[in-house]
Amino acid sequence: MERKYYIYISVLLTVFLTIASLITVNKELQLHVKFSDKITHAVAYCILGTSWFLSLKRNLTLFKNTLFVAFFLFIYGIVIEVLQGTFTTNREADLYDILANLVGIILALVIFNVLLRKKLCN
Repeated sequence: MERKYYIYISVLLTVFLTIASLITVNKELQLHVKFSDKITHAVAYCILGTSWFLSLKRNLTLFKNTLFVAFFLFIYGIVIEVLQGTFTTNREADLYDILANLVGIILALVIFNVLLRKKLCN
């Protein structure tokens, strides 16, 4: 896939995740299973992180640059949680969601550094 498409996909995923995190969900659509919510957070941030790492892989040759992107994604997740707690009526900020986001970001780091970088950067 061409490099420019990776960045488009990353931006679209970020916008989608932002909107999905801040829209009001109908009461009938809400799931009351807390554990599956955390898995959803981890998977979403793993996909988001992997997409950004792929988009910026030329700039991520140094490990500190990769950590900077991971840190930015972590801060983004915190901001989304704060916005959920302050601007939505049926959502609340949750520390465990932030931790699940961090797990997803770390998983994306592992996937990028161990599996994908070897195949894509060589």
